[in-house]
Amino acid sequence: MINRNVKKTGIPTLDDCLMGGIPIGKTLLFYGRPLAESDVFVMQMVYTNLADDEICYYVTSGYSPDVARAAFKEYGWDTSKYSKRFEVVDAYSPLVGASSSERFSVKDPESIESYDEAISSIIDMLSPGDMLTFSSLSALFDQCSCGGEAVLRHARKWNKMAVLRGGIVVYNFVDRGYDPMLVEHVKNGLCNATVQVGGLGEDMIYGHYFKPYSCDWARLPERPTLFKVTRPGGITVHIPKILVTGPQGSGKSTFVRTAAALSAGKYVSVDRMGTTIAGDHAQVTIKGFSMDLFGTPGQKPFIPTLKAFAVDAMGIVVIVDSADPDFDTAAEILSTVRQERVPYIVVANKQDAAGAGDADYIRGELDVPGDVPVMGICASNGQEVQRTLETLIGMMVECPSSSPNEKFDVVISDLKRVQGVRAAAIVSRGGILKSADVPGGVQGEGLAFAASTILNTAEAAAENLGEGKLGRLVVDIDERRLLVMGADERNLLVVLADQGGNIGPVIVEAEEAVKRIKDLQKNS
Repeated sequence: MINRNVKKTGIPTLDDCLMGGIPIGKTLLFYGRPLAESDVFVMQMVYTNLADDEICYYVTSGYSPDVARAAFKEYGWDTSKYSKRFEVVDAYSPLVGASSSERFSVKDPESIESYDEAISSIIDMLSPGDMLTFSSLSALFDQCSCGGEAVLRHARKWNKMAVLRGGIVVYNFVDRGYDPMLVEHVKNGLCNATVQVGGLGEDMIYGHYFKPYSCDWARLPERPTLFKVTRPGGITVHIPKILVTGPQGSGKSTFVRTAAALSAGKYVSVDRMGTTIAGDHAQVTIKGFSMDLFGTPGQKPFIPTLKAFAVDAMGIVVIVDSADPDFDTAAEILSTVRQERVPYIVVANKQDAAGAGDADYIRGELDVPGDVPVMGICASNGQEVQRTLETLIGMMVECPSSSPNEKFDVVISDLKRVQGVRAAAIVSRGGILKSADVPGGVQGEGLAFAASTILNTAEAAAENLGEGKLGRLVVDIDERRLLVMGADERNLLVVLADQGGNIGPVIVEAEEAVKRIKDLQKNS
């Protein structure tokens, strides 16, 4: 049942943080920096409420109404279906000397008084629950000749007027280097709630997060939430790592491959003659959550490396062949999984096979605690795999992701300046990107997964051969050399260098970077 007194943002985890969404008579600000894509939050909230039969006004200042509608459509949101309840307030066409065909427009976008005339007339029409949204409050700071303080005074006035009518006001604000005191007033004094939207990285954004910064009706979460922006799709909460593990032949690769097919996601497997020898990787989107699944090898020599694979996992799926179970290996795996202190679920796979034990039998044999789900499924069945992942997601939302690790960025920036270095990244041993400077066309998440898999596998091989501890690994890739080094117990340094040059100086600089990473970790 829809609560008409609370309007959803359309982003499940954010709505949970805000106790269902934004109450009528409240104001909300999405605050971000360039490239953080905070504008998509406003767009998603608008479309979500249009679909719930609400009335929305959308003030566009940086582009024409046609471009604004096309931008919605790019995410799969066709606003033409709701044209009677969706009004674009045109503050762009008059700025470029064009006439506006919209019902509402700002006659002179360089004048805050002209904005005030248009916005006030709309607020006078608001009914409880109607929504007034600004695609870019920053554009008013840039365009209006009066300066930021005057814009802020008018925005506070609009908030008071709208609240008295039971309306909701939502802003997107991008800090483009404005006066810090003014920005602080925007973040802390303008709205009832502020959601900070950030990008991981500096010159190149390779990940995003959001976190309620202030809110007068809900308790603030301790940690930010990672997200991805997809076209179509919009904002999806991102779970960077779910580990899928289990004994050899239990059905891990089938599970990951079936999960990828649920949303036409990418699937990669490193195998030999049908047996996974390095790992599986899939990208999956389910009910507003995007996630990366990482499957481990199941052969016994790889079991000792499971702890390394499990680093930074937010949830773990342990798969057991219920028709021909290897309980000894499964018990060894579960012992390691429990040490990670993250939500996990046990899957009794191959329930369609003759003689398969049910979930209760598997629970009893492995002594699985009562608060850990044991689910009987067939890994080739998409609905059952989705049900399994949804159950795990439900357990994980109480354990949000850790905050972004920005302290490594300087190390990567310095290393990237070394002659011959084309890309550099710090990656957790579990395959999560911590900091990176990579060229266009290189997928950061794929680089992280490949580097961690290569080094973990090589270290296990060196140990099994009695060759001692592996210091670094150099792999020739087309016209480049991939250098992977262990930086500390939890992190790897990855460097992509030119193949034609001397790799020696690059290795020396990489070793210096490793020392800096270790010092940063000691002092954190």
